[in-house]
Amino acid sequence: MTPPPVTAAPGAPLPRGFFATGIVLLAAAVVASLALVQQHLGGLEIPGCGPGSPCAKAAASVWGRVPWVDWPVSFVGLAYFLALLVAWLTSRQGIPNGLRQLVRLGAVFSVGFVVVMFAGDYLCPYCLGAHAANLVFLLMVEMAGRPAAPSLRPLVTGAVVFLLATAALAVAEVTQKQRVLEKEEGELARSTEQMIQQRSQGEGASTQPHREGPGFTGRYRLGPEAAPIRMVIFSDYQCEDCAPIEKDIFAFFVERDDMSISIKHYPMCTDCNKYIGVNLHPNACWAARAAETAGILRGNDGFWQMHEWIFEHEGFFSNQQMRDFLIEQGYDFDQWTRVMASEETLRLVQQDIDEGFDLGIQHTPMIFINGVELQGWRVQGGVQRAVEALAATSPPALTAAADTPRTAADAAVETWKSRPPATLPTDAQSWPLGTQDPAVHIMLWGDYQEPRTVQADAIIRNFMAGRSDVRYHFRHFPIDEACNPVVSTTQNPFACLAAKAAEAAGILGGVEGYWKMHAWLMENQPGFNEQKLDEAIAQLGFDPPAFHEAMASPRTAEAIAADATIAQSSGLRAVPAIFVNDRFVERWHFAKTEALSGILQAASAE
Repeated sequence: MTPPPVTAAPGAPLPRGFFATGIVLLAAAVVASLALVQQHLGGLEIPGCGPGSPCAKAAASVWGRVPWVDWPVSFVGLAYFLALLVAWLTSRQGIPNGLRQLVRLGAVFSVGFVVVMFAGDYLCPYCLGAHAANLVFLLMVEMAGRPAAPSLRPLVTGAVVFLLATAALAVAEVTQKQRVLEKEEGELARSTEQMIQQRSQGEGASTQPHREGPGFTGRYRLGPEAAPIRMVIFSDYQCEDCAPIEKDIFAFFVERDDMSISIKHYPMCTDCNKYIGVNLHPNACWAARAAETAGILRGNDGFWQMHEWIFEHEGFFSNQQMRDFLIEQGYDFDQWTRVMASEETLRLVQQDIDEGFDLGIQHTPMIFINGVELQGWRVQGGVQRAVEALAATSPPALTAAADTPRTAADAAVETWKSRPPATLPTDAQSWPLGTQDPAVHIMLWGDYQEPRTVQADAIIRNFMAGRSDVRYHFRHFPIDEACNPVVSTTQNPFACLAAKAAEAAGILGGVEGYWKMHAWLMENQPGFNEQKLDEAIAQLGFDPPAFHEAMASPRTAEAIAADATIAQSSGLRAVPAIFVNDRFVERWHFAKTEALSGILQAASAE
């Protein structure tokens, strides 16, 4: 049943509740649009809009920007909804026909964008929220009965707000781009200087290789084996930056005889890359395996031919397209299929992935020159400028054996050193292990059922063995909504049971009792359950009835909830979250190594 229109006597204002509802709807659209704008400008990371999310896909699609002017659609949305809100605020005495027509036009665009989002799987919740509010607002306007007397005031006011908002956003966009440019120029200058310094320090090293085997290089190379400038690129055939930057590089590479290039794979695809949680590029693993197949069957020339063909198809190709190309090039298609699906191609790609992860790769492409990561390469001509600056120093021709990139573990130690100390809230119910006056103070938020927590705890307690200058606090953040008030899902069903057991042990046995149970929980993480805990309680010297009473006490629940709440208020998003000497450890675990031991050693030397 269609609701009756909201009518008012001529000259009477719109009903207060009706008018207020319109304000709420438009304010909701403004807030949703503002969140997207802030995400674009880098000032806010909004939940659900990270890499690979529908929001990110929508922003990166052709629908994310206004054609010809290359203006973010989120900017238009924010300016429009702000203008509409102000126009509505000036329409209490009735809705002029011009404003009604504007609302109808805006609703047409909302319907169009909603259709596009469903058709393209761009179901961004913030976009949907803004458009839903806009469509409900249209229904309200249509229910408002006859239009008010003609008035240009709402439209003129709204137009002024739209123009002012657009101008402000333009200034913000230019300012943000300038800030990014300055940052990237600084990164480019620093990494170029590092290459030059390394070249000076390595003078005459051509007869003393630094690495065994082929050194830091891809399996296939363009250019001389011994070259003054050796470039290695970690690439993904579906990443939007990889093909353009490689095109720029090859434009000047063909003019040089002092440079070599090789490729390593880091597909952002969960089919072969265990280090990413979102399948950003669904065909990237098969694309990398296709390139490796060509290399296996036809060597260096085969690899580079396939490499170029895959990039021409933006990393995505149908079986028929691949078959047609292979037949045209004279491949045996059945042989190709067997090799491409073999464990060997997967092993080769994953070998590169492991190496990239240990080097701290965050995105593709990741470019190294003479073993030094080139940062700031996005600036205009950045790679060529770095190459020319290095070439001007006349570096010796060396093989890849001379190149030893800094590992991510080494970088993690330097990152930890550079972080400012944080002010961490104290733990009301605390069971610290170690000295009262430490040189090294460690605080870890963890989950007894989370493997990385177990690994980090083992590293810390091994470091403490035989030392008298360390203090260690373990604080709870079980990924279990049964006792953690700040999580909405349960990943580890026995995490609360374990946390309560540790607190109960502390209540009954003090610091010694707590750490006795703590060690047992860490050592028995696999297969932990209530039965195993019940068996351990008496074995560890606790009275079972008293222990269960302590586990069920409000004091225990409050201690766990307090730790979790403090973690959330401190901005911690994952476990284990580790602070050493009040400085946050941003990243410590890598494919073949870890950085936490190095950070602890560095802390003890301060």
